[in-house]
Amino acid sequence: MARLWENPKSQTESIVADYTAAEDALLDNHLVPEDLITNAAHARMLAERGYISAQECRAILDELARIHDAWQSGNFMVSAADEDVHTKIENAVTIAIGEPGKKMHTGRSRNDQVLTDLRLYLRRRLASLALLAARLAQDFHDFAERAALHAMPGYTHMQRAMPSSVALWAGAFTEALADDAEQLLSQHAQADISPLGSGAGYGVSLKIDRELTARLMGFSRVQINPLHCQNSRGKIEGMALAAVSNLMMTLGRFAGDMLLFTTSEYGFFSVADRFTTGSSIMPQKKNLDIMELLRARVHTVQAAEQLVKAIPLGLPSGYSRDLQEMKKPLIEAFSIAESSLAVVSALLGGITVNTERLRAALSAEIYATDAVFRRVEEGVPFRDAYHEIKSALDDVQPPRDSLALALHASRDAAATIGTPANPGLALLLGRVTPLQKRAEAALDAACAIFPALVRKE
Repeated sequence: MARLWENPKSQTESIVADYTAAEDALLDNHLVPEDLITNAAHARMLAERGYISAQECRAILDELARIHDAWQSGNFMVSAADEDVHTKIENAVTIAIGEPGKKMHTGRSRNDQVLTDLRLYLRRRLASLALLAARLAQDFHDFAERAALHAMPGYTHMQRAMPSSVALWAGAFTEALADDAEQLLSQHAQADISPLGSGAGYGVSLKIDRELTARLMGFSRVQINPLHCQNSRGKIEGMALAAVSNLMMTLGRFAGDMLLFTTSEYGFFSVADRFTTGSSIMPQKKNLDIMELLRARVHTVQAAEQLVKAIPLGLPSGYSRDLQEMKKPLIEAFSIAESSLAVVSALLGGITVNTERLRAALSAEIYATDAVFRRVEEGVPFRDAYHEIKSALDDVQPPRDSLALALHASRDAAATIGTPANPGLALLLGRVTPLQKRAEAALDAACAIFPALVRKE
């Protein structure tokens, strides 16, 4: 198809077209639903302002709905020959309905069009990730409840430190994921701002209605200064990826723990064979490759965050084609995070707790701090009690029943175990459930936008 901007008398060299648009066009397949929303909202506004007739608007909306159906069934794909998703859709509408299609781009630039698509994309993907993170927090909560009676050594500096539990370990990920979901929803609010109508960065002299298009697309507000719309590219995306990076850090910590605690040397957990891979030379091997790759992909996402933040550095005000290069790391980071959440959720269902190995690791010296605290409760100053126990570590004795952790548990409810009805876990669940509801509402709202835009009144 012809590029919308190209002069038919002076065609661009193919090497230039390939270099500037080929990969970007393929990435645009991730933005098809967003571009359909942007087109539909813009068409409705043009009709409201009298730049197209009601009949022309209806023809455009009907064709956009047909394209949406084709996309959902896998029959609408953007290729390098299409230049990008914007050209693909505008050409498709124009071929189908003629003159009205040529009016679709009235009062906007591809600059504010792609920027709006990316804001819509961020809203949808941030809401989706927040929901998945909150659901995974629930999975860890459920795992912690199932493991509430299992004692476990706690470590500092990679050395045995204090008695802990599987519930305390798993509950830490419940709370971390709740924090991550909260941050993702916070960045959803940052991206909830419409740049449509800002044109190429210097506004549009036609009597367009930016507030109307923002409202139709479900944005909470309009990004006012048109130059700032372009200058903010990379900032909002970078903040969003910072939240995604934090989520991946949580998942990476879990991956590291699983790789350590499933070794023969620790053996605290076993993983179902269906989650492992083998060796081409060692027949006995059961490798937890998915956790190694997850650990590595944390860095891939962090690199994507840094790249997105670095590309706009030093650019002058206004649009520069450099900004196109942010699309790949942005989309890749969200895809990695989503698949990583799914992997961890599945793996949790395949973990077996090896109680005997955990008990054996709870050696006597791990109870030294508890012995100090018992002396403190008897009225001995802490530092005196500390030196007293330190000078007689061989006399420290574990509880007769190493599962009776209430004897030495922290007063902090989240650390108190020994019963499945853990008050700390209940408190965490009370935080996770509202996060799920907020994320579900945000995702449902995103999915409802296009059907509402093309609905016949």
